[in-house]
Amino acid sequence: MPNGQSSKSGLNKSWLDAATYQFLEVLGQVAEKANASVVEVKPNYTSQLLSYRDEIVFTDCSIREYFDEKLQLKIDRDINAAINLKRVGLDLFGDYKPP
Repeated sequence: MPNGQSSKSGLNKSWLDAATYQFLEVLGQVAEKANASVVEVKPNYTSQLLSYRDEIVFTDCSIREYFDEKLQLKIDRDINAAINLKRVGLDLFGDYKPP
């Protein structure tokens, strides 16, 4: 196609949506067997918000790493997002601390 996209992009997207749905279904079944739960989290700003300082630093998708001069700390964008998602998940348990 002139714009460089595949002519099957709509079909590919529907397959991706179906695969994601199927993954979430299986994940829910596995969690139920383990007496756990699956909670969907809106990923808004999880990859932009710095996990240890609640400051937005990843404003451009091309920024893959951030270096904090004050703490001499380098953090990867994807790992930072995973930490933020984990924090959201742990907030569901309130003040509970595992033994």
